[in-house]
Amino acid sequence: MEENEKQITNSNMLTMMLETEAGTGNYEETTASEWPQDGYVFNESYYNALSSEWQSLINENQIWQVGGMNWTVSNTAKQYYGIEVGNDQIGFEETMAIGLMYVSDYGYAASPENWQTTLYSYNNVTIKNNNWLYLGDFDWTISRSLNFTGDAFIVNYTGYTYINEVDDNYAIRPVFYLKSNATLMNGMGTSSDPYHITN
Repeated sequence: MEENEKQITNSNMLTMMLETEAGTGNYEETTASEWPQDGYVFNESYYNALSSEWQSLINENQIWQVGGMNWTVSNTAKQYYGIEVGNDQIGFEETMAIGLMYVSDYGYAASPENWQTTLYSYNNVTIKNNNWLYLGDFDWTISRSLNFTGDAFIVNYTGYTYINEVDDNYAIRPVFYLKSNATLMNGMGTSSDPYHITN
């Protein structure tokens, strides 16, 4: 694993996402009612640019929940998780190797003592400085808005989550799940001692 990659666990699977940007893009749709075109670009250009060793580790048939949700100032990471992938999801799915982070991924990347804080308050200096997914930029997430069909969720450059029109070019960071036969060889998952994974 490269030094700029870290991991979180989600539903007994290992999720990998870039800590840095892989570029910028937009949904290239008049509405966010379907998975963005950049999702297909990721699953062609980004995936195909990976080494065969990395491709052999990635679950190409990962199901991504992309049904969307309503934006509110009061949702915590746990509440967003329930709506995005938990019991309250609306059930629209895409199967692909590469996706984007969920809003709840960003919420849970903060220190655990902040997990009960609303993500609209994540612009707090202490919270964002202890969130490894915060880059100080505008970042797209995989979650679309149900309030406004032309919007999708972003991480604002100040640290909080919000919705934005889908035609803006913001940072995109590839996310993928490892296959179940991927093995952690060594490493602590830090920049100085990254995980080494094989299959």
